[in-house]
Amino acid sequence: MTPRRTTTTTPPNIPTNYLHSLRECVQRLQDSSVKLQSSLNKLELSNFSRIKKLICCKRVYELVTEAEICEQLEPRVKNLLSKAEYMLRELEKKEDMLQEEADQLERELDVELKKAQLDSTFPLLLAEHCRESLSSSKNGNAKSSMNVKKLKEVKKKVERMAKTVAQLEEEYNQKETELQLQKQRVATEKRPSAIKTAKKSTRKKRNKLEL
Repeated sequence: MTPRRTTTTTPPNIPTNYLHSLRECVQRLQDSSVKLQSSLNKLELSNFSRIKKLICCKRVYELVTEAEICEQLEPRVKNLLSKAEYMLRELEKKEDMLQEEADQLERELDVELKKAQLDSTFPLLLAEHCRESLSSSKNGNAKSSMNVKKLKEVKKKVERMAKTVAQLEEEYNQKETELQLQKQRVATEKRPSAIKTAKKSTRKKRNKLEL
């Protein structure tokens, strides 16, 4: 029996460029397998147990979508915004209360100042009346005990009025210092909110015009 002869024939349909590229792929695959085998030989000779543990370590990264982030953060952001709005409303209320107190103190000071001015003019009128009564008594040579008593009473009244004027001046100074402190408090309360400054100034002007 004659041995079977195998002959390789290239099919006519396959182009030569395709065969050339396949040969290159096979050659590169062989080169990579050789390199891989050499690296395996090196690993077997070196500290393979430690490297094996390092290779076995896996890090799992969890991907979070934008919708999940929104679901987690949206209620917290809404809660913080509601708290900030509530605090702003409270600051506005406090500012209005302080402004009303300052306006009330200013009106009271104006009333006290007018009273002090009236009280300061009253002793002068009494003094003029005393001078007139003294001059009339001297001119008429009517020096009686009743006139002396009246003069003493008038002097006592003048002294009492002077004391009241001094007390009113002290009260006026105290009210003025309180008003200055109240204005400073209002100014410090206006700084964080910075709201309604123009409205408050127009309101003050209207109140002054009404007074």
